[in-house]
Amino acid sequence: MAPRKRSHVRRKKPEERANANVSSLSNIFISAEPGATMPRWFITEAATNHMTSDKSIFSDLKPMAGLVIDGRAGAGAGLPMHGIGAVYSWEVVLQDVWYVPGMSTYIGLVSAGQLTAIGLKTEIAGDVCTITSADGSEVGKGRMVSDGIFQVDFLRVSV
Repeated sequence: MAPRKRSHVRRKKPEERANANVSSLSNIFISAEPGATMPRWFITEAATNHMTSDKSIFSDLKPMAGLVIDGRAGAGAGLPMHGIGAVYSWEVVLQDVWYVPGMSTYIGLVSAGQLTAIGLKTEIAGDVCTITSADGSEVGKGRMVSDGIFQVDFLRVSV
């Protein structure tokens, strides 16, 4: 029997991975599951802040103006942010979430960077992303749906 040829798999450079994440994030930004009634939440490093367009799940929403830069738009273009507050939903309990009505309906983004900034640890093993608190307790989990994007199974961050 002839020896098997080894195929070479080229690893993506960091900037290629980042571009793939932004492209995948743009697809999530503009797509929504037909018939959905609650937002689907996704954890990603590409999101600068937690955000959703579903005003009904905010427990407290403080008016605030800002601009969310949308990678699909030109430089300086983006979606207006109208407020910030805490979100309580079946999947997610989270604070400092931006209300961005121009996002796709039924989509919520969780910023991995924002989680890290409040002392949580984000670990990726295979296609699973686990969020743990400083004491090691699991506060969230998601499964990969695209390169660097994880759909949230649950996320409970103290508010």
